[in-house]
Amino acid sequence: MEEMNWMKNIIGADNARAASEETKAILCRMAEDGDDLSQPREIDFNHLFADEESAVAFSEAVILRGFTQVDCDFWDEQDEWQTSVHVTMVPSLLEIDVIETELDEMARSFDGHPDGWGCMEVVGPELP
Repeated sequence: MEEMNWMKNIIGADNARAASEETKAILCRMAEDGDDLSQPREIDFNHLFADEESAVAFSEAVILRGFTQVDCDFWDEQDEWQTSVHVTMVPSLLEIDVIETELDEMARSFDGHPDGWGCMEVVGPELP
């Protein structure tokens, strides 16, 4: 029962089953590793594209949708273009899944595919 209450705080909703299992597992690992998930941070939602034109078109569509920070770079090691949509937020399982689903659908409409999300760890102050 304690885990379910803890998960409600991470998810931001009463139904812990509504969010993806993968994102849930990542957030649980982050919390277990000492990340203070109550603190806002920049979360990067990444997508890959075969050509620059598709990556740029996706980036422009994302801006029109209301996202304000998007990077677009060529990745030599994958021979693809990567976009990163940066969203500053408190990590919430439900919100991450909503944003990820929206961006993944948009990327697919430009022949792209998701490459996951990530963020930097935020650790609270050490207790005496």
